[in-house]
Amino acid sequence: MRAVNGADLPGRAARLCLLILAFAPGLLLAQERPSIHMLELEAHRDVIVDYARADSIAATMPPPLLRVIAPTREIVGYLPYWLYDSYTNLDYNLLTQINYFSVELDGNGNITNDRGWPRTELVNFAHAQGVRVKLCATLLDWANAGIKIAELLSSASNRQRAIVNLLAEVQAAGADGVDIDFEPMPADQKANMVTFMRALTDTFHTNIPGSIVTLAMPAVDWSDRWDYNALAQIVDGLFIMGYDYHWSSGLTAGPSSPLAGFSRDVTWTVDDYLTKTEGNAAKIILGLPYYGYDWPVESSGKYAATSGSASSRFYSVAYDMAQTHGRQWDETSSTPWFNYQSDGFRQVWYDDSLSLSLKYDLALEKDLAGVGMWALGYDGSRPELWGALADHFTTTVVPPPRPTTLAAVNNGDGTVLISVSGIAAVSYQLLTSTNGVDFSLFQEYQTSAFQVIGLPADSLVICTPSTPMSFRMPTSLVPLTSPGRT
Repeated sequence: MRAVNGADLPGRAARLCLLILAFAPGLLLAQERPSIHMLELEAHRDVIVDYARADSIAATMPPPLLRVIAPTREIVGYLPYWLYDSYTNLDYNLLTQINYFSVELDGNGNITNDRGWPRTELVNFAHAQGVRVKLCATLLDWANAGIKIAELLSSASNRQRAIVNLLAEVQAAGADGVDIDFEPMPADQKANMVTFMRALTDTFHTNIPGSIVTLAMPAVDWSDRWDYNALAQIVDGLFIMGYDYHWSSGLTAGPSSPLAGFSRDVTWTVDDYLTKTEGNAAKIILGLPYYGYDWPVESSGKYAATSGSASSRFYSVAYDMAQTHGRQWDETSSTPWFNYQSDGFRQVWYDDSLSLSLKYDLALEKDLAGVGMWALGYDGSRPELWGALADHFTTTVVPPPRPTTLAAVNNGDGTVLISVSGIAAVSYQLLTSTNGVDFSLFQEYQTSAFQVIGLPADSLVICTPSTPMSFRMPTSLVPLTSPGRT
């Protein structure tokens, strides 16, 4: 097995290097260095987001159609604030939860940056399509080695202040819960983290019935700083950050999310969580990368030694680059990679629909609660990552039957008689529009034949059967312009 981020060095040098790494994991490994969440937050800290523009686009979109497919597992995606404008382009048929990333906490439990939250428009848009929205709260304190996290977790008043502030923020948006991302976890705060998450979960479940509380978790707990079992019993989900096994400042280029073949890889991580949580697969969500790393390297050889830090590449960018430079496949890790030259050798490792599919197979084999991604929007307009999700985690939904006949008679006196046949619905909703784009509810009726009074002249009408689950199915557009049958 290859050591994570270890180079293939000759003879004694290799043995000496591996011996040093074995006794000094904190120098290099896993949760001992900033995650992609932290790196991307810092890289986009000064991005100015036009929230109003994205929301205005959402407001002009027609009402969503009834789902024809539905997820069979949880599918949880982080939506970074810097890609807020992508929320109208997501495939909501293939999501169950969105984590809005993020509001930032300090050591006193105060919110220091809300990143545009509350985003009621996002919440309403997602709710209309059956997807729940959680607020991600971050305290990414790598610069201070977790001192601010210790300040928050070790103080009962600071913990309570954070809980009260987060509850208020989630309630203000009408959202569905909270996701916590604290990095790095101080070694002496293991028990306090459990105490905090228990109080947070109890508060949310009490004040927002049905709410969801989740926690971003490391792929590897090198220093035993996390109580996986206690946390799994408390919260609604542990989101494993199953990426950055090779990281931007590592000694060698390599896969961010290797399925297998390493001393620490995704398969090892999943088994580690199952062991430590006593098989609590129903609480484990396997998060996977929609990005890759582009390293400057010393040669064109696979797993080449790096000559500097990598730049992250969104999947959509890495995909296009691979088409240009020639995608290769690494059998050891089950991930794609490629070389190119730009002021020397460069090497890119990323995940695509095939490598993600193999890890989805693992999630199904282990019967995990679901999967997730960092991050939504990183695939741009490309469809194949959605396709991989659909292939693994969906079932067909049988929609309510469509009416065989929808008749409308304009009586010419401001009243319209509408009759629906061929379907038995609990009620029928009448939506009207003056421009054929923006529809609003005019009235709801409890019978299949009803008289409508007061429709605006020259309006378009949609009649939809509504069910106890509030599905909406457009059945016909009826122009009402003159007396007589339309």
